[in-house]
Amino acid sequence: MSERHMNPARVWKILAFAQPAFCAVLWSFVSVRIRLVSWCQMGLAHLAYRTVLAFILLCVIFAVSIALMFMVHALRNARLSWGMRLWWTTALLLFSPLLVPAYWLLHLRRA
Repeated sequence: MSERHMNPARVWKILAFAQPAFCAVLWSFVSVRIRLVSWCQMGLAHLAYRTVLAFILLCVIFAVSIALMFMVHALRNARLSWGMRLWWTTALLLFSPLLVPAYWLLHLRRA
């Protein structure tokens, strides 16, 4: 029986689009206006505070972990000059929900 392994390019793609999704879910949990509109419609407004806090912490951990993985990749990317490596690392640190998919599109899609 053959084992099915996930293609590394596919993993980077999933991570690139999961990171903004985690940030969007996190925003929906911490923004009062969005939470009232979205979570009340789905029936999740009655979750216990501890459950909401657990979801918030998980979203933060996953979003930061994915951003750190892309930052490490940017620092190790031999196709970029050191100046561009530092630029991408700083940009990913500051604007990761927007620039993680952009970094994937420019540097990892064809890998």
